[in-house]
Amino acid sequence: MPATATPSQTSFIMNNKPVSVTAAYSINGSNYLQLRAIAALLNGTASQFDIGWDGKYAAIEPGKPYSGTVAETKLNSTTNANISDTKFKMNDEVFIFSDARLIDGNTNYSQFREFAQKVSGTASQFNVYWDSVAGKAVIQPIQ
Repeated sequence: MPATATPSQTSFIMNNKPVSVTAAYSINGSNYLQLRAIAALLNGTASQFDIGWDGKYAAIEPGKPYSGTVAETKLNSTTNANISDTKFKMNDEVFIFSDARLIDGNTNYSQFREFAQKVSGTASQFNVYWDSVAGKAVIQPIQ
């Protein structure tokens, strides 16, 4: 089912410092981030991971440095935000995110908390939570 995606106005912090999230949308009050943007954001931390296309699946490799780049993305409000049926592979498991979106055609955006839950227990685990006092989303790499 399509939804309206608007550029996220959420401020993010990691290691007590503001961080720039280059590709984030808000849909129904939740943040959806481009998976490459999450990989770039966590690159160099204990929670880093690589993501790429292996010819059949979007392959997530926990613990590996991100080897790609994040293209400059001009975010605009759009109703072209459909449920993604992209198949992902991580640690030999093939799966589909229950709440990922293809926004403006072919770019996968994952609901940020769902992605954090999926990598829980891997070399790339991290926490993400809302700090209501600061009014910011906190990204906490796991050491």
